[in-house]
Amino acid sequence: MKDQKFFSTALKKALKEKDSLRVSVLRLLLTALHNEEIRLLRPLKEEEINSLIQKEVKKRQEAIDLYKRGGRLELAEKEAQEKEILASFLPAPVKEEKIVESIKEAREKVGDNFGQIMGLVMAKWRGKVEGERAASLVKKVLAKGA
Repeated sequence: MKDQKFFSTALKKALKEKDSLRVSVLRLLLTALHNEEIRLLRPLKEEEINSLIQKEVKKRQEAIDLYKRGGRLELAEKEAQEKEILASFLPAPVKEEKIVESIKEAREKVGDNFGQIMGLVMAKWRGKVEGERAASLVKKVLAKGA
């Protein structure tokens, strides 16, 4: 299970290896985890940690897009490296078939209500599936009528 200690250990290893980029990313991640624990007044659960890492990955992707549009390729490359480091701490992506299966189960319970289906699907896959990915799959299933 991932927790602050897990990331602290990874930070120590990066410090010993003198991997400055990894050290920087892990320090930022540990700070974000610590701030979230303070906000919630309790230790984070693993799915909350994964969700926070996904948010950080998404921030990096947005920065990459902006830097590329602005012609700052060296900064885009740095953000891409940071994104890769963060993504290495996420669990393997859930297979599309499993998500579609849970969408169909949710659809049986609540009908064709997009919002309710999304609520059930995201509750089941919180921290393991990005909302955008789930939303596109829900739309695809609803469009097919399958």
